[in-house]
Amino acid sequence: MNIANTLAVLIGSALVIVGITVFNKSYFNAVMTDLANSKGLLWLTGLITFVMGTVIVALYDVWSADWRVIVTLLGWLTVIKGAVITLFPSSMLLFYRRFLSNHLLTYSGIYAVVLGGLLLFLGLTK
Repeated sequence: MNIANTLAVLIGSALVIVGITVFNKSYFNAVMTDLANSKGLLWLTGLITFVMGTVIVALYDVWSADWRVIVTLLGWLTVIKGAVITLFPSSMLLFYRRFLSNHLLTYSGIYAVVLGGLLLFLGLTK
């Protein structure tokens, strides 16, 4: 299994787990509320997200014309998300609060499960 497939399986697994967790709305809302109420935890989350994205990009930064470009795109999006959370925590808190108060939460859970499942399938079969 090459690095793109390995990263696809890792990212896909994480997305499926997060997506399923989102469907337990009371639990997920409590988690996000705790995150929003802890500046230190929010900063640490941003830093870990940034490092995780940087590792993905360092291991696989190939702009190909096939499914593997998804790994590269998700790596760069993770780098950007981690930097934004770390550098602009107030903006992220506002976004999280808006996110929890509408139907985007349900749609994002579906999106995460579908994208994660697709990455798992591609990473394990291609």
